Amino acid sequence: MKKWMIIFFSAIVSVAYSQDLIKHIPTNANMVLEFNVANLKESLPFSEIEKLEITQKFFEGISKELGGEKRSFEELGIDMDRSQYFFSRQKENTIEWVYLLPLKEEKFIEDLMIKNNIEFTQKSNYKVSSDNMFSWTKDVFCFVLAQDLVNNLSTVTPSNTYVNPSAGSISKVKSFKKKRVKDAIFSVWVDDVSEALRPFYGMIPQSEMEMLDVVDRFYSGYESFRLSLTVDEKATELTASVGFDKEMAKLYKSMYKHTFNQDMFNYVDLKNSLGYITYNVNTENVLKEYPNYIQKVLLANGQGGTYSEEMKFSLTLLSTLLDEEAIGEMVEGDMLFS
Repeated sequence: MKKWMIIFFSAIVSVAYSQDLIKHIPTNANMVLEFNVANLKESLPFSEIEKLEITQKFFEGISKELGGEKRSFEELGIDMDRSQYFFSRQKENTIEWVYLLPLKEEKFIEDLMIKNNIEFTQKSNYKVSSDNMFSWTKDVFCFVLAQDLVNNLSTVTPSNTYVNPSAGSISKVKSFKKKRVKDAIFSVWVDDVSEALRPFYGMIPQSEMEMLDVVDRFYSGYESFRLSLTVDEKATELTASVGFDKEMAKLYKSMYKHTFNQDMFNYVDLKNSLGYITYNVNTENVLKEYPNYIQKVLLANGQGGTYSEEMKFSLTLLSTLLDEEAIGEMVEGDMLFS
């Protein structure tokens, strides 16, 4: 079992989120995944997860590798009552990917290192591997991988940077705290959607740059994004929220200024449905604002390619010919999928 097995081990148990590990995430992190086992255990006994075939095979492999029988994550020294995080941040042309795992004791981590001939050193209050990819204390294990976006090479940043945080925490950042779902078992937060893909542009062939311009404009105006998953005895709920700049927010506020018609539920047998999705827009306002939306997203600053002028003319003509109010009265904009 080589380094990849340690990484696989980290991924297999990635089902948690914790307040006391959030202090290890710096304020300039641009993406954070949170895993909350404590919330999961309330709706699904963790003993049932440990009985799954894939989990049992994992335990069998670990037991064979290290000796002794391991049948639970607790026996491995993983603290399943606290949380785990996976986050990234960009420094110039490098993206760092960092994984944080809460521990109850560190023996399992050290046994993995020794078994795989990975040398490590005892520092003042932590231990670190010779390649700086892994650091840990009795409370937290940290794995760091960095990617150079210019030379397309993997480089390594000292993992102890996150084991012993000295800077501020992401928990103090307003956009991170906003719309946070306390009971979520899993959530993803992105600081700036419009900037999320930009670091990878250097890896795209020059011939594809025109398409990237379109993608870049499509996401312009988008800000922070959060996706959360909650599970209880009655339902599984996936919620998402996205922030916009003032101009984009004004467009969307107008297009979605509409209350869902509750009478739509009379046409669906909800008792025998696995779930449902509702979607509602203000049809009249969508038809009025859509030309403005296209103008901002695809035709801003003279963009839009060879036929940009023709597209502008078509949008103007369409807006002139349509009777938005009449269409809005006929098609209210309520949709229900079951």
